[in-house]
Amino acid sequence: MPFIVYFIAFLVCFERVEGTLGNHAKFQSKIQGSVQMDIRVAGYRPKENDEYKCVPRKLDFDLAYATQFEAVVEHNNAHHMLVIVCGDIPAASKTAIDNGDLEGSMYTCREMGACSSPAIIWGSKYDGDKFQTPTGVGFPLGKSTSKGYVVLQVHYKDPIPLNLPPDRSGVTIQFSKTMIDNPISSAGMLMMVHESFAIPPREKSTLIPMECCYDSPTELEGFAYRVHAHHLGRSNKFKSYHLNETYEFSRSPQKPQIFVSIDKKMTIKPKTLLRGSCDYDSSNRSMYTYVGFTRKDEMCNVYLMLTRKNAMEASQKSLYEYMCAAGYSGSFMQYPGMLNGELSLRSYPMRTGIPGIPTYEEYASLITSKPEKILVRPTTIPEEPKEKLPSPFGHVSAVDVDEKGRIWIFCRRDRMWDANTFTNDNRIRNKTPIRDATILRLFPSGILEKAYGEGIFVMPHGLTLAKRTVWVTDVGLHQALEVSATTGKILRTIGTRFEPGTGKFHLCKPTDVAISGDKVFVTTGYCDDRVAVFRLIGQYVEYVGRLKYGLSKRARLEMKIPHTIDLDPCGRPIVASRESGQIWTFSLKSGKAISIVSPESYDFSGAKIYAAKYLSGGTIIAAVQVRGIEGVLKGMLVHLTSEGRLINRIPTSDGFTSPHDIAIGKDGTLYVAECGGDSPGRLLIFSAPGTSYMENLKLFDAPSAQLNLASFGFNDSHEGITRIPGATWHPVRRLEFSTIFNFIILAMILVLVWYIFTSLKSPNRRASPRRKRELVDHHDTDCSSFEKQHLLDLSQEIDEM
Repeated sequence: MPFIVYFIAFLVCFERVEGTLGNHAKFQSKIQGSVQMDIRVAGYRPKENDEYKCVPRKLDFDLAYATQFEAVVEHNNAHHMLVIVCGDIPAASKTAIDNGDLEGSMYTCREMGACSSPAIIWGSKYDGDKFQTPTGVGFPLGKSTSKGYVVLQVHYKDPIPLNLPPDRSGVTIQFSKTMIDNPISSAGMLMMVHESFAIPPREKSTLIPMECCYDSPTELEGFAYRVHAHHLGRSNKFKSYHLNETYEFSRSPQKPQIFVSIDKKMTIKPKTLLRGSCDYDSSNRSMYTYVGFTRKDEMCNVYLMLTRKNAMEASQKSLYEYMCAAGYSGSFMQYPGMLNGELSLRSYPMRTGIPGIPTYEEYASLITSKPEKILVRPTTIPEEPKEKLPSPFGHVSAVDVDEKGRIWIFCRRDRMWDANTFTNDNRIRNKTPIRDATILRLFPSGILEKAYGEGIFVMPHGLTLAKRTVWVTDVGLHQALEVSATTGKILRTIGTRFEPGTGKFHLCKPTDVAISGDKVFVTTGYCDDRVAVFRLIGQYVEYVGRLKYGLSKRARLEMKIPHTIDLDPCGRPIVASRESGQIWTFSLKSGKAISIVSPESYDFSGAKIYAAKYLSGGTIIAAVQVRGIEGVLKGMLVHLTSEGRLINRIPTSDGFTSPHDIAIGKDGTLYVAECGGDSPGRLLIFSAPGTSYMENLKLFDAPSAQLNLASFGFNDSHEGITRIPGATWHPVRRLEFSTIFNFIILAMILVLVWYIFTSLKSPNRRASPRRKRELVDHHDTDCSSFEKQHLLDLSQEIDEM
């Protein structure tokens, strides 16, 4: 027994990495107009699972275009090989190359952490796989460009057995030189990647969507694509939407993960919606699967090779990169020329889509016909005495939901709005503030977490969540107000208190707010029919103007009570015109209306649209009130295309009459605020069974949920991922194998200590002084370097937003 324990401890506590890097990638042939480069891993033998090794090479020429790639693979233990072009590489590797120490230039790396300013231009894992760019198209590289290094990255999924030769895999790249009589168009890459998601166990299908708006003025043309996921991946899909033009492709990541040529013309124009998705089968997994670089993790990537259609732009001698990066907090579009991942001013964090829905048309049919919950007041804990019941909401005028699934509502408590509430000149008669809190933050269960706004508001209306703040509108105060999400303190106001107006410093009964970058859009519906635009400058607000109704001379008259406002992934305002029953979409560039649609196929006449919220795939969920044949009011929830085509109705139960606002959760849950009419004021919650991939966030669904998640072994390792400044980063929660492994090692050490202790005490066994010293020396062996602690106290990440 002691021999076995000692032997295992020896294997655990000592490791050595061996491997040599052989021949320098060299120009094997130089023919007129072309250069061929071989990059090889020479004699490396991985010892562990999921090793990432990078072989860097410096480009000695000023400019050439990579036009052909051919894989050379010697073993079947490589998960993939990538060619990554870089602005710079680690200093030690650069020094090794400059000193001619080519073997010393190889280093451990992980995908986008392979170097600075990385751009993937090719990938494969199959010997002999060859890819050729279209005639006259290539990736510009060399000293005269920003990409002066080429790095071959190999992800070894398994060690190479000792009875097999070490690895010498690599790639052969063919470069074409620039020639005046045969100009070459520069190629680039669009990458769609989801950086934060969770796949529940034992699910046949879990869909992870991502969606961005391409709003650059440059038209692009795609010519090849590649998909990437790990063992659970079933299918990666891509679809683009531009007006009535669509293009799509899909491929299983279990097929060869190579670049596949596009067989028909594919154009990405300005204001094109880009939607990707990855479908996973976790039937054989017993635990959640998270984003990561190893076999037990998953990824969701789609790559698109492209060139610019404009001949002048296509001839620019630089490699351009676009990225649609999705996460828990939404999607962001990244454009060429941004320093260190800087966000474009034209980028907007948007909902990434609803997981678990293969096509957006299926959303409405998944929503439960009856609300899962109907709340008229916060939910109470079962042990709570009845005399301590919280006060009713009253009319619920607005609702929103944050990225943690917490529900925010704006309610009127005991305040009612009737025909006598305002004077003829739109001034509120009762200026006494509502005594109770009007801004409530609820856990998904409905239990009250925070309450703000006591003694401030007189007639609440709209509510919109922003980063760490909440924007609300009060039609009695004639103001839009920015409120701290943690303290409830008023940070900024737009409009003059109790003074209705239409100028720069006044609002008249503002109904809702939308935030797009540094711009604030405020709808003023009941006496102005205006969408006012303001700009945030530090702590100040500057009036910019108003959106225009420029489709026709009659358009100004058709906008009647703009009631809610939302943004599509391109940041374009979507306004619900209540009384005219229309949905307006405005251009950010011109400020003019670019579409006005009326939903089709209603069974009842006189429909009023109270709210319209963007879903995904160019579709909208609208809250509608209609009047039946006998004059009975009825509320409806409908799913529409951006052109107004009715996709489906969301069935609702009887008694649903007065929808006032809606919100859509990350998991597809639909929240409806009911306000007005005979309704006492309710929050209705419609669920979409089987769509949630954020079940783990229910850990926070309790008043005492200030948890120290480090005790669960959660990890926040984002090594190798390029973070996008300004984007909210949420920890990828992963129970590290190293944590479990450490428990095993600890148990082994305890067994060893027990054995030594009992052996020394035993009267039947005497140990010599030398033997005792050997035991003590072995027991004191330092294994700390292998007991790596990856736990992170995520409670610091759980901010009070």
